[in-house]
Amino acid sequence: KDYKEEEVFTRDSVRCTINVVVYYTIIDALKAIFEIDNYEEAIRQLVKAALRNECGDIPAMQLLAGRRKLIESLRKTLETDAKPWGISVRLVEITEINPHDLR
Repeated sequence: KDYKEEEVFTRDSVRCTINVVVYYTIIDALKAIFEIDNYEEAIRQLVKAALRNECGDIPAMQLLAGRRKLIESLRKTLETDAKPWGISVRLVEITEINPHDLR
């Protein structure tokens, strides 16, 4: 699922927009239907929250230089949080990071 760009702030208060693509699989359809009202919206909200949490802990320059580390951290977080809903997060890709007020 390709998510609209999210606005985040880094640890050093640099505003960035990030575009993310998340690939996931329904591994238990009953859980995906009955454990959560709308699993697509729930995944979208998880992506948004995880991005904000992860980016808020990283300085801007490290965020730009350490994309792979952020991707792996996001994938692990999303996989853990989505598993109770019968969803397995297979892959997370960051397609773009745009800092807005990097000095």
